[in-house]
Amino acid sequence: MTWELKNKIQEILAKETGAQCFAPGARRAFAFLYPNSYKVGMSNLGMHILYQIINGRGDTACERFFLPDGKTLAEYKRTKTPLMSMETQRQLADFEIIGVMMSFEMDYTNLLAMLQMSNIKLRAAERNEKEPLIVIGGPCATFNPEPLAEVADVFVIGEGEEVINDLLDVVYKGREQGLGKEEVQLNLTAILPVWSMTAVCLQLLNGAGCATWINIPILQQF
Repeated sequence: MTWELKNKIQEILAKETGAQCFAPGARRAFAFLYPNSYKVGMSNLGMHILYQIINGRGDTACERFFLPDGKTLAEYKRTKTPLMSMETQRQLADFEIIGVMMSFEMDYTNLLAMLQMSNIKLRAAERNEKEPLIVIGGPCATFNPEPLAEVADVFVIGEGEEVINDLLDVVYKGREQGLGKEEVQLNLTAILPVWSMTAVCLQLLNGAGCATWINIPILQQF
């Protein structure tokens, strides 16, 4: 970490109105990742709504992550500094849950770059139980989750504000009970009567043109 990067984040934060900061350890850590620039992310109304809902729970600290701009990104890479949050400058890999708002297809590669910068494995199957649970929502997840099927642990289909509190409750309870990732995913079926966890088979073609079927957990609204 360099003071230059940290100070730049703190300068932006100081100019904001409505940001909520909590001491590390005071609440459960939720990373809200928007895979585009700060200006693009902060213009998204859905992000503001979810930020208020999550922080309003009383047990969760929602901290934002954005794709750094050109000069800042170069400094991150030069110093090999993991991506830091806006609120406390904590590293992305230190968070229990990473929520991703995927609004544009062009942001797919931005997400991968941000995870790599943070030393987080890209494939869900390679991440262990102690690593963050990655939940992807937003228009792209709703319309076509397949491109990020190997990255996400869970997809949220539909409006995130309708399910976020119940999703966090189920994940937290599962972690407290010592449940594994797959068990937590299955328990998400009990979120609400109008939501269910389904295993969707997606057909992926490898280089030889052979189909491979995989099960992807998603939250589906009826």
